[in-house]
Amino acid sequence: VDKTLRSISHPEIYGVGDAATIEPTAEIHLRMSCASALPMGAHAADNVLAELQNSQPEAFRFGSNGCCISLGRSDSLIQMAQYDDTPKESIITGRLGVIIKEFICRYTIWSLNLERLGWFAYRWPKPFTQKKAAISSVNQHSAT
Repeated sequence: VDKTLRSISHPEIYGVGDAATIEPTAEIHLRMSCASALPMGAHAADNVLAELQNSQPEAFRFGSNGCCISLGRSDSLIQMAQYDDTPKESIITGRLGVIIKEFICRYTIWSLNLERLGWFAYRWPKPFTQKKAAISSVNQHSAT
């Protein structure tokens, strides 16, 4: 798929999750995971709606927060990461890791149900655009 998640050969079709590979020129790093599949699905839905309203689809942007791995019901590992999925040194394990992983799983279901009821719009972490990064840099320098 291209950077908007549209099929390159059939632009009327969107591909998301493990069923889609984003073309290398899009410069988006995604690992196969629920953490990237759900945002891809939400973004594809936004782009379909944009097309129905005669607007241009937008490029998919995704920033990772980390990776959760269950190690049975009583242990897990949470590896924190930069937006580009580069691991940080922060790791959470044990019971706290289980609680965080369970919260993330429940949030996924809750957010979909709340959105279905019209009470919530699903959002996901996105890396700064160059413009936002420049504004952030200016604000940091003016604060010092």
